[in-house]
Amino acid sequence: MNKAFLTILFSFILCSLTGQINLVPGINGPVSCPVSLGEYQLTPPWDVPSNHSGTPDYMHACNSGIAGTPSNGNGIQNPYNGPAYYGIITYGGDLREYMQVQLSSKLKKGYLYEVGVYVSLADNYKYASNHLGIHISKSAISGNGNSLPISSAVPQIYGSNIITNASGWTLISGTYHAQGDEEFITIGNFNDDAQTQNTTVNAGSNFEFAYYFFDNPYIVSIGEVLFVKDDTICRGDTATLIASGSSTYAWAEVNNPSVIIDNDSVLSASPLSTNQYYLYGSQDTIIVTVSVDLSPVVELGDDREICEEEIILLNAYYLDATYLWNDGSSEPSLVVKTDGIYSVDVSKGSCTVSDEIEVSTVVIPDPNLPSEILVCDDERFVVDLSGISNVTYQWPDGSSLPTYSISSSGPFWVQLSENSCSKLFSSSIEFEEAPVINLPADTAVCNKEFIKLGLGNVDYDCVWSNGSSQCYTTINEDGVYTVSASNRCGTNTATIAVDFESCRCFTVIPNSFSPNGDGVNESFAPLSNCEMSDFIFKVFHRSGKLVFVTDRLGTAWDGRFNLNGMPAGSYVYTVEYKYNGSRDEPTILSGSFNLVR
Repeated sequence: MNKAFLTILFSFILCSLTGQINLVPGINGPVSCPVSLGEYQLTPPWDVPSNHSGTPDYMHACNSGIAGTPSNGNGIQNPYNGPAYYGIITYGGDLREYMQVQLSSKLKKGYLYEVGVYVSLADNYKYASNHLGIHISKSAISGNGNSLPISSAVPQIYGSNIITNASGWTLISGTYHAQGDEEFITIGNFNDDAQTQNTTVNAGSNFEFAYYFFDNPYIVSIGEVLFVKDDTICRGDTATLIASGSSTYAWAEVNNPSVIIDNDSVLSASPLSTNQYYLYGSQDTIIVTVSVDLSPVVELGDDREICEEEIILLNAYYLDATYLWNDGSSEPSLVVKTDGIYSVDVSKGSCTVSDEIEVSTVVIPDPNLPSEILVCDDERFVVDLSGISNVTYQWPDGSSLPTYSISSSGPFWVQLSENSCSKLFSSSIEFEEAPVINLPADTAVCNKEFIKLGLGNVDYDCVWSNGSSQCYTTINEDGVYTVSASNRCGTNTATIAVDFESCRCFTVIPNSFSPNGDGVNESFAPLSNCEMSDFIFKVFHRSGKLVFVTDRLGTAWDGRFNLNGMPAGSYVYTVEYKYNGSRDEPTILSGSFNLVR
């Protein structure tokens, strides 16, 4: 792209171009005299780009009013050449106006052209701006259905400085090396307001735009010239240098100019660092530069596996580079949580390097352990995970077999591992037996109003034949009584026959009791169906130590000594008594019993 130069810089070229044919159609011969502003179609083939709603002004000396020259509705300025000029808005509210024309002939490939237009700032507008230029194209350009800038078009010739000259004309011009077959030019500012520099030149104006007259646009041929565009490549790539403008060609490296390396118009060059080449034409010699940029280095690593719920960071950082991952993100690194193929383009300057990595998740199979395992009427349970392949095992005892033997209730776990990934699975096991029922043998009850029967401190679901749903019941009449006890391991039943009768005196000593607070068998004492006298009841520890003594009938031992509970085990009792009204000597009974906790 050629930036514009002021008129004085091109005066030497213009002198050499005197008499050359201007390929741009003139604007001085309208089909009719303009009556008002906005009549831009009076000098065909000049027109606005299709699908653009801007309305440039055509001003001519045939009009003595608002559309005339030198005085008109936009200001006062004598035409640069002839009686007329055009006027366009170049800045303000992102409003733009353009004029476009088809050249009288196409540009020739390899030829150099002088391109220019004269512009003058209109007096009546508030601002002056830059970037007024000329876009050269092979086909006519078009807008987007509005009056906004046509930013898709890039001008090859433009004024980079703000032009404030309102008293005369300023030349925007430059040279253009034709690619061949270009035949349209479009004049205007192709940048939006944010990219356009401006300055206030008429603070009192209500027209908050920059507006310029333009006159005498031209394209004239300088002639065919030896030409090759410099190129920039990445290290390892090949530059294709295409020459034109000569009947013969010869290439040589600048550091070895006498050694011809190719005689074709096209040279393929793959230097490892920036290098220059001489191109010898039939009449000219030029130097062509191939700049070599260092490609960024990116290494995401080998394809890898990650564990479930593991997060990894892929890092593609390279100094001063830009990034584009295949998910659209543009950070130097990417957080990865799931399977997939991840790729990144790392760019620096003109060089882009890509890399990709496949990430796979190691999924540890679920052994589907239940939250609790119930084992009934057995002393051991074996957990068998041999159906799970490609894993290693670790159990609480440190063993690593696929099977694990458990003999006590409680929680347990297993850790399964595959490659570098592990996962812990847990459960619990409960050993139980079907209900055990210990009812006394069939019994006759003398001189009593009721008796209590119970199964002890158990966690069963109980149902008695008398309708009780507790694991104990009170019986006050003759009969056969059945109890059914259930738990998670099954159901058992037991039966007892009870006969209430009046009978002679007798004394019964229990063989055990369980002072555990459940209300059943809480104390130990002799039982009799008759009143007694001369009563003495003693309990001894198996070591011979006296732990309880009473002379009150009906007072029982609660299993404590000095307020402290005695341990479970075997104890010895002695009881001395005689029945009321009896003339016999006192009876002495002794024996052992069990304290059960």
